[in-house]
Amino acid sequence: MPSIPAGRLLGVPLRIGVSWLVIIPIVGIALFAGIPIATGSTGGRIAVAAGGTLLLFVSVIVHEVGHLVAARRRDVPVGGIRVFLLGGYSDLALDSVTPRTEIVVAAAGPITSAILALVVGGVGLLIPDVGGLHRTAGVVVLVNVAIAMGNLLPGLPLDGGRVVRGMLRSAGWSIRRAERGATWLGLAMGVLLTIAGFVLAVMGRAASMVVAPAGMVLILLATGTRPLAAKRAADVMRPAGEALGETDPVSGLDPAGFPVPVVRGTKVVGLVLAPGAGLAGELMVPVTPGDLVDADCDLEELARRLADGSRPLLVVERGRLVGILEMADLQRVAGIA
Repeated sequence: MPSIPAGRLLGVPLRIGVSWLVIIPIVGIALFAGIPIATGSTGGRIAVAAGGTLLLFVSVIVHEVGHLVAARRRDVPVGGIRVFLLGGYSDLALDSVTPRTEIVVAAAGPITSAILALVVGGVGLLIPDVGGLHRTAGVVVLVNVAIAMGNLLPGLPLDGGRVVRGMLRSAGWSIRRAERGATWLGLAMGVLLTIAGFVLAVMGRAASMVVAPAGMVLILLATGTRPLAAKRAADVMRPAGEALGETDPVSGLDPAGFPVPVVRGTKVVGLVLAPGAGLAGELMVPVTPGDLVDADCDLEELARRLADGSRPLLVVERGRLVGILEMADLQRVAGIA
């Protein structure tokens, strides 16, 4: 899903889905249209609708901040946060943590949304109903309750699915088996919601406008959450950065971008493993056929290849370099010690 960088939030990269450029004006117009004219002036109602729209957007971010704060307290790496049309996603390295930590971090998001709903609801009761403030606050409360309850559905990739996976791991299941079980639960939840939505539509219930699409989206997301046993190099690699020519200088490059591939024409001939002063051709480590791995290579084979040496693997697809893979990447995704 296309997204644009929006700076950093509590030290981690934040990206905003371009879908919000479409949804924000729609939500604002809908909120304004729902405010009775008698509750205030046009300017006041516009201000309330704009504030409500902003608060709804912030609600999605606050949910992810709940995950982020809990992860930080338990030393769980966070790669970044993405906010898109139907919610958000925190890049949390939960596959290699204890089951208890996984449960706590996963549950923190819905709990934070529930707390926000209580705060907004409490403030709404204390302030006068000017410009439709009460109605708008009620919408924000309902949305946050929906975010909390929806994310607690017991199936991956939802937070509830992560909680279930942690519980299954606590019960002695392997991480592969627990992920597989939680993923199937996610698919089941999606199918049930979709069926319920169509039934509600036949009955003429307005809720079908939300329930059925939510179920179909959950099916798509759960289908994309492939069990670890089915993952391949393309699923766990880091995208290859811009390659250097042999005569290109290495100094001045971002240290976080290493290792950097070195090419001769279109062929990868080496890797510069760390920053240094000099040309790429002088500092590179030559690439051998053993350093290359196909994008379809499974995790078991990747673990064996990476355990045989300390050098990164270059992931290729149809002869083209597409990514770089180190043991740390595999540990982050699969929890391989």
